[in-house]
Amino acid sequence: MKINRRKFAVVIVTLIGGIPFSSVSLGKGRFKPIRFGIVSDVHYADRVVPDNSSRYYNESLDKMSECVDLMNKQGVDFLIELGDFKDQGDPPEEAETLTFLDSIEKEYRRLNGPRYHVLGNHDNYWHFLSVL
Repeated sequence: MKINRRKFAVVIVTLIGGIPFSSVSLGKGRFKPIRFGIVSDVHYADRVVPDNSSRYYNESLDKMSECVDLMNKQGVDFLIELGDFKDQGDPPEEAETLTFLDSIEKEYRRLNGPRYHVLGNHDNYWHFLSVL
């Protein structure tokens, strides 16, 4: 059975929502609820695409900034990035792609708490791992 990332996220969030987290105890049988955020398909690249495209790569940095600000304001315990964190130029150039990754990761690092990555198909390159 094939499952796409969106369906996977829905299933995981549903399952996690139903699990009692006994490790987050406040003592005497009281538990603190775990709050977390999910962000997906950021596809950051500092480039403009043709007018007939539905991609807005260069807006992703501002959107990530807004996401991190909101997650910090909400006081989430952690944030999960579900893949396709960055994109690349056309044609792709390694140095440029690493610059895109560095820029979006800098915004993501502003989160006041743990951050996690899931690799997407646009992240599945050896150079992605070299900067984490």
